[in-house]
Amino acid sequence: MLMSGSVSLYTDKASLYDVDYLSKDYAVEATFLQQLICNAIQYSPAEKPHLLDVACGTGNHLQFLQEMFVCTGIDLNSSMLAIAKQKIPQAIFQQADMTNFDLAEKFDVIICLFSSLYYLLDTALITRTLQMFVRHLTSNGMIIIEPWLTPDKYEEGKCAVQANQTANVSLTRLSVSRRQRDVALIDMYYTVYDGKNVTSFQDTHAFLLLPHTVLQGIFDSLGYATEVIMKAPFQERGLIVAKAK
Repeated sequence: MLMSGSVSLYTDKASLYDVDYLSKDYAVEATFLQQLICNAIQYSPAEKPHLLDVACGTGNHLQFLQEMFVCTGIDLNSSMLAIAKQKIPQAIFQQADMTNFDLAEKFDVIICLFSSLYYLLDTALITRTLQMFVRHLTSNGMIIIEPWLTPDKYEEGKCAVQANQTANVSLTRLSVSRRQRDVALIDMYYTVYDGKNVTSFQDTHAFLLLPHTVLQGIFDSLGYATEVIMKAPFQERGLIVAKAK
């Protein structure tokens, strides 16, 4: 039976999220982050640094970071958090809005990956979110953000197809990129086979197109120096790393 409709992978179909990103190498990314953090901050070997993953999703990065850090994750989506809690029961997870949260704790490291910050389609909201990050950061801590593609690198009309399969489900995604002024729109068309039925649904993701200098300027106004890192495995979108001046 073929069914169609417009739904969100992050809410209605959260159980398919990990299937969709099965080919993403979270272990390699986590190893790179660990090395980056170890080279940047000092901490006692007897005590693990505290790390906050903002927009942690299903906890795929935290699975590999938990050995080195005391991990906390926040996400707006309760369905994603439920999956994360099953994977990493020893971590702390809380449903929260990145633009306005209070965890009553400060962290040595705050990460916000997979361009999650750029779902905020307003620089005022991004500024408020970075203020939240700074409020939750220790004095010698660091913030690591994976940005979205810059306007000069974003390609309109690009089509990509990806297929992943587990023992229980097969999922194919066709993505088509378009643009409305300073917003990148990715239309995603999914087909799912669960061994009995074939279903389909559509999801659209919107990201704010910003030069890195805009985010760096916001950090500068908050008293933070930044560095842009364009190295594998983050060579496509890069990382923006911020520390207090």
